[in-house]
Amino acid sequence: MPSNSDPARSPDLSIVVVFGPLRDRAAGCLDSLLTQDAVGRTEIVLVDLRSDLGPLTGSGHPAVVTLQMPSDTSFVAARVAAIHAARGAAVAFVEEHSRALPGWAGAVIAAHAEGWAAVASEMHNANAGVGAADVNGVMNYGLFGPPLRRGEGTMAPPFHTSFARAALLGLGDALEPAAFSDICLWDEVRRRGGRLLQEPAARLAHINETTLWAPLLADFHFHRFWVGFRRTHERWSLARTLAAVVLVPVYPAYYLWLYGKRLAERDPASARLLRRHAVHAYLRQLGPAVGQAVGILFGPGQSAQRFTRYEIVEPRATAGGGS
Repeated sequence: MPSNSDPARSPDLSIVVVFGPLRDRAAGCLDSLLTQDAVGRTEIVLVDLRSDLGPLTGSGHPAVVTLQMPSDTSFVAARVAAIHAARGAAVAFVEEHSRALPGWAGAVIAAHAEGWAAVASEMHNANAGVGAADVNGVMNYGLFGPPLRRGEGTMAPPFHTSFARAALLGLGDALEPAAFSDICLWDEVRRRGGRLLQEPAARLAHINETTLWAPLLADFHFHRFWVGFRRTHERWSLARTLAAVVLVPVYPAYYLWLYGKRLAERDPASARLLRRHAVHAYLRQLGPAVGQAVGILFGPGQSAQRFTRYEIVEPRATAGGGS
């Protein structure tokens, strides 16, 4: 149930963070939000999937609202509950293993005040140089890395996008199936005429995976679930559906070519890093390739629940040795 709510407050921005047993990591995220200059204009909606471990450090702040939900709650259910509980004019999603850099909240609020339905943040690497964090960071958010060009964009950074709350609620019955990812939410908002701003002044730092296996497995579960959404909304033909099943070994190579081309256009250094780690990139992309094929053949299964667990449980090493 909610706690620390101030009904008299009308925040400009509600920030949603879903977290579980890794309390220190989530507390670091919360601290970065509470130290924003614009904290007085925000509401931080914490969705706690392990409330049996006690309150999160910092959650007593008057800007914080905590939703306590069962540990087996899916990422979709947690995010939908937070959207409905949020009171801000805009709703931003931030992962518990990310950190808001100075000025982020104010920049997001200002962007929405200009009338944008969605805002994409500039994504930084919070654990550069640790294990495989550099190449994983490029694969995760390379198209949103610094320097991000300010202007209208066509893509939303997964799990780190802000939306006008009215645009989300305006999705109606489409909200729940799309809430699994900001990519899906943006697709629905875009279809209804919404526009997205790439805002370099809104900076987030993401703690990336430091191994190959962890993101490969996560991408498998994510794409096993997501392929159903994509087939419906992108109106996949039978030929494209069959290709996703049959051409699994080709998919990673196609990804390297297409993604590498896009990276080279905006950040040649990131493109070179991807090429240097081509074997890592190829093997990691087998995750989504196989996930799509399995999702087409056997359905989503428990992929949504397993991806949820990954998001809030998987350790992510930092230079300071934390997870």
